[in-house]
Amino acid sequence: MNRRFALISVLSVLAVNTLFIATTHAAGQTTNDGAAKTSQGLHTGTIEEPEQAHRLFVEAFNSGNLDALVALYEPEAITFNKANQPVKGSAQIREALSGFLSMKPHITLTTRDALRNGELALLRSQWEMTFTGPDGKPVQIAHRSTEVVRLQKDGRWLYVIDNPFGGD
Repeated sequence: MNRRFALISVLSVLAVNTLFIATTHAAGQTTNDGAAKTSQGLHTGTIEEPEQAHRLFVEAFNSGNLDALVALYEPEAITFNKANQPVKGSAQIREALSGFLSMKPHITLTTRDALRNGELALLRSQWEMTFTGPDGKPVQIAHRSTEVVRLQKDGRWLYVIDNPFGGD
């Protein structure tokens, strides 16, 4: 009888916790470990595989969500601006990404490789971006990128190095 009561108690606790986590996640709130987070409607929480960082980047980029894009980078990450000059840190990354987003672009991205070693992963992709040029004509560019992402304590994979032209 005591075993049966203990088992029912444990199952009840698990059911309540599962319901709480599911409700919190659906509402876009953060759980105790930060696993369910949203940024202006885009999911920026736990990424099970590092290459899913590409999917989140495309979602944020195509929606023009600068805050969600910057949130995908570590605070001291490095990327490149439109002039192919390296920029470092959240403020410079925000400025560089803002420059890209000002063109109202659309990007498609295909992950070519994902090589994981513990908390680090090397990603390679092929991407294509379309936008309207200053002369009003459509512009299409394509490159191959190389990125390094790092697993964070809260389960997110964030960009440490993002070289959008690094695979050319």
